[in-house]
Amino acid sequence: MSIVVKLRQAIELNGCVVAGDQNVDVTLPDTNEAAHTVIERLLPDNFGTALLWDATSTPVGSPDAMFILSDAAVVVELTTNHSTPEYIVLFVRANELTALPMFAGGNTTESIDGLVLVSGTDFKNVVKVRVQRDVADAIGDAKVSLYVFD
Repeated sequence: MSIVVKLRQAIELNGCVVAGDQNVDVTLPDTNEAAHTVIERLLPDNFGTALLWDATSTPVGSPDAMFILSDAAVVVELTTNHSTPEYIVLFVRANELTALPMFAGGNTTESIDGLVLVSGTDFKNVVKVRVQRDVADAIGDAKVSLYVFD
C-alpha cells in the first residue's frame, strides 16, 4: 500500500500570504508505507544529544525526504558519506517543521568571508542525523521527531 504525503507551504506576514499558497499541496513522490518511519527522542534540558538516524541501521537507509520537528530549539548535525566525513550544522526553531537536506557539499566549501574550508569535495549523501539541546534553560526536556520518507 502506498501513502501520499502532502505539504502546504506559504509565507504569511501579518495574516496575509506573500509567497506560496496555503491551499495548494506539494506532493512528495509516491511513498511506500513500509518505507516511512517516525523517530522520536527526548533530549535532556542540559545539552542532551542523540543520534536520530543512521543510514546503516534504520529501515529507511536512503530516504527521499526528511523533516524534523521539536518542541524546543535544537541544533541538528548532518554527516555526509564523503571519504572524510563532512558536517553540516543547522539551527531548528521550536515548533517549526523543518526540511533537512538529503545531500550536501560542493566543489569547494567556503565560509561567508570566502575562506576555503574544504577544497575539492563533491556533493555527498547525508548518512547521519544527530540532534542536541545547546542550552540549559530549565524549561524541560525537548521532544524531537524525525519524519523519514523513502
